[in-house]
Amino acid sequence: YNVGAEPVQRVDYVDTIAQAAGKKHGHFLPGWVERVGRDKLEILTRSTERRDTLERNAGYWRHLLVEAGFDVRPGDSPIVPVMLYNAKLAQDMARDLFDEGVYVVGFFFPVVPKGQARIRTQVSAAHETFHLDRGIEAFVKVGEKYHVLGKGKKELVEAFGA
Repeated sequence: YNVGAEPVQRVDYVDTIAQAAGKKHGHFLPGWVERVGRDKLEILTRSTERRDTLERNAGYWRHLLVEAGFDVRPGDSPIVPVMLYNAKLAQDMARDLFDEGVYVVGFFFPVVPKGQARIRTQVSAAHETFHLDRGIEAFVKVGEKYHVLGKGKKELVEAFGA
């Protein structure tokens, strides 16, 4: 199955992979891998509802973060990085967000380039609007604590270092 920007068309990737593995490596995929793969591909091609929900959630979450004053990397991915530029700040805020019931991860060097520390947020199609609303409440509370709201890269680096 091809699930991308193009219209969905049937391509049996599982059979193709199994055949290639058999020809090149002398073995096939275990049966459970094939079944899980087929089941997941079937779910994805049955409807675009989950993908549509994911896109709505990602846009809504990004909008909430930007409106609250966080420095957010541009894009439309469901992975929305909140830029902080300082490793300790990213770790401290991630810890405080966890205490508020929001699980996020602070990323810093060597995972990202030096001076590009961030909190990685990710939404899914399973999130409901109230989850995202609760998440932004926690982000705003923690953002206010660290005085990061409304600050861009220059101000954050001046305040916390890179």
